[in-house]
Amino acid sequence: MTRVIIVFLIIIISSLVAMNLDLKARLAQVWALLAANLKRLTEVMDFSREDVNLADPAILRELGIDSLPVNKEETEAAAVEAVVEEDAGPAYPVYMEPLVKALVDGEKEVRAAAAKALGRERDPVAMEALLVSMRDKEERVRAASAMALGEIRDSRATHALVRALNDDEMDVRESAAWALGQIQGPDVVVPLMNSLLDDNLLVRVKSAEALGEIGDPRSADALVAAMKDESLLVRVKVAESLGVMKERKAVEPLIEALKDKNRYVVENAIWALGQIRDPAAVSPLLKVMQDVDTGLVTAALRKITGQVFVERTAWREWWAKNSEAFIAAYKSTQPAG
Repeated sequence: MTRVIIVFLIIIISSLVAMNLDLKARLAQVWALLAANLKRLTEVMDFSREDVNLADPAILRELGIDSLPVNKEETEAAAVEAVVEEDAGPAYPVYMEPLVKALVDGEKEVRAAAAKALGRERDPVAMEALLVSMRDKEERVRAASAMALGEIRDSRATHALVRALNDDEMDVRESAAWALGQIQGPDVVVPLMNSLLDDNLLVRVKSAEALGEIGDPRSADALVAAMKDESLLVRVKVAESLGVMKERKAVEPLIEALKDKNRYVVENAIWALGQIRDPAAVSPLLKVMQDVDTGLVTAALRKITGQVFVERTAWREWWAKNSEAFIAAYKSTQPAG
């Protein structure tokens, strides 16, 4: 086992502190025992059975771990998390059935952990179970299922994830926006554009990020409008996405963003202008060179012009001599309109 999920360590650490034992030695022992007994963990992961309780001292003893004062739900969730952190490889089919059962029959913490596990393996066979879990009554389970569907990247999940953009809970909407950015496809663009107006800033951030990754030109106007969002986190991410898309419509709004009061917005606007490579940005970038990271501005200017200078004076002199011809040459390469 390559690593044991941190939740399991939290559980045992809290117990070991109370037992006043040598933590380092004890954790090393538990780590090794879990690695040796992972297969047995999967065999007892049928949480629909009343006789299965991973907090039961008998099962813990069987796994080689002394009885710890933890509750059933936390221990079951930790077992699933132990599986998700194992690099299963060819042995994954051994874990598939108990994970799907846990997704349906386990307590809420267990269901969420099972969704994460199934997503990590990116197995399309888990699609049906995860789609059902998108209607789970628990917010955490729905969010974990959305993330898992994003990991699997199967377009069959698009409808359920688009629906989740209207979920009452922010965590679910945020996870759905991220997942749609992974799945992509033409049907996800307009719903994500609408989510740029979500009441929650984190949903707006994830929607902007997803649209940048998708790169569909239909989202350009919505992203440009979002450059005026009240949240600096949204403005930062929108500027980044417009740069990733190399969207020419964004040049003027990004130049305007160079006046933003927040330096992170300004820095992302500089980076984005460098990606778009429109010479209209050169003079505005030269103006801000003395106020922000010179290296960042220089990198953007190099991308736009292909020139290599260090000093602001050298840049200004070159641009004064060559701007007219450079801009004319650039325009000659651009499509009409």
